[in-house]
Amino acid sequence: MKELEELVNRLQEALNQKEKELSSKQDYNAYLKGHIQNKQLEIQSFSNSIKDVSKDPFLKKEIINNFTKEANRIIEEIQLIKKEKV
Repeated sequence: MKELEELVNRLQEALNQKEKELSSKQDYNAYLKGHIQNKQLEIQSFSNSIKDVSKDPFLKKEIINNFTKEANRIIEEIQLIKKEKV
């Protein structure tokens, strides 16, 4: 579904933006890289799961709503990744 593919694009864009923001910092460390990598894996799982979604037109709205909620949760978690002073 086109709507679900757009969600994957939004997720990847949010992650790329956060990675760019963090990598511009002097002390971008393994801890932060690990968070970014974990989110990348989560986005990949999300992307893989949309391939197996039912094409039933009666379920389309519910499916899109559920995936949108999950995408928003992931985006919020990405935005919470911050450079911490050690």
